[in-house]
Amino acid sequence: MRIRDLHETLRPIKVGYARRYPVNPEATLVTAFISLPDGAFGDGRTAHRYRDWMRSILSIRQYMTVFIEDENADFVRETRKSFGDMTEIITVSKDELSRSANYRNIQRIIAGRYMEKARRSDRIELREPLYNTIMFSKPEFVARAIRSNRFKSRYFFWIDAGLGHGMNRRLLYRGLMNRPWPNPEKNHLLNETMMVLATRSVTERRDIANIFLMHDAMLAGGLWGGDGETVLKFCEAFRRELGWSFENNLLDDDQAIMTAVYLKHPQWFTLVPGRPFLDNRCYILKCLDGP
Repeated sequence: MRIRDLHETLRPIKVGYARRYPVNPEATLVTAFISLPDGAFGDGRTAHRYRDWMRSILSIRQYMTVFIEDENADFVRETRKSFGDMTEIITVSKDELSRSANYRNIQRIIAGRYMEKARRSDRIELREPLYNTIMFSKPEFVARAIRSNRFKSRYFFWIDAGLGHGMNRRLLYRGLMNRPWPNPEKNHLLNETMMVLATRSVTERRDIANIFLMHDAMLAGGLWGGDGETVLKFCEAFRRELGWSFENNLLDDDQAIMTAVYLKHPQWFTLVPGRPFLDNRCYILKCLDGP
């Protein structure tokens, strides 16, 4: 680990802005929790564990739109009881998602074995249609929140439920629990742009089909957002690129689609470079956090 990365990880948390601002009045966070059967991931992740992770996300003192299965809606209400008037709950169902055109296309590509020569062809994106249907629903959920704009916000962020993994560990997440995020004093960084984490260099143009085949996305999908008008353009372009991938029998995760959008519309984005120990999970949280 580089010395400066160690310093960034261990430096004291500055919480002054959290005392000055009870909430960021211009931002809405959008998240979702739609469970898969235990064992679907093959790596120990369970619905119970995701609920624990989401509890951390729901603790953020911010306007929030939550897409949730009806049987888990009370969990959100209870966890967000201190932020009741700051919380919009929208119920979704796995049955509805499983009847969608996205699900049918994903199922068709998996059944047709179009991606059997892809890198890591056994990963969940290439064997579980519901998983990718949920992943591809992120921009749909965000676009829905932007259009309804329950809290009259200018800025919108998607945040994965799984991003709450470790959020209660101060070394990584700057004690974000029970605080507003993003810092209102940093709203100006989001004007007319969408912020997303770059997991590595995206300076050179790449063959989009190869991104899918090689599982070679360059953007992280767990946390992204910014100015609502720009984010909405991204969501609409995501839908178009997803349709293109289906037409060409290509399948990967949502990050591959995001990368395809970036390669065509880089002017919409502000890229945050990932760094060791502060990369996919929390670096955008950090750079839009305290002073």
